[in-house]
Amino acid sequence: MPATTARTTEPVARTSADLTPERLADLRRLFPDVFVEGKVDFDKLRSVLGDALAGGPERFTFSWAGRSDAVATLQTPSRGHRQRAHSARDCQAE
Repeated sequence: MPATTARTTEPVARTSADLTPERLADLRRLFPDVFVEGKVDFDKLRSVLGDALAGGPERFTFSWAGRSDAVATLQTPSRGHRQRAHSARDCQAE
């Protein structure tokens, strides 16, 4: 009979990482001159990027009412928790 090993579970973080500071640090490293008083000056960023920017009427956009709120919600670190999934064994026990 094969030996069985006990399964151990590792704790899961209940919050997701806030990636904004890391992304801003990357942007600051690449384009330090687009920051004014610690914030991104998008006009300066546009001038630095020049022709690399997408824009104009040819660009496809997918937008709806409340889209900016949805994007802001997606970028907010989560503070939820995981629940154990039910298995067939759990259903038989009930």
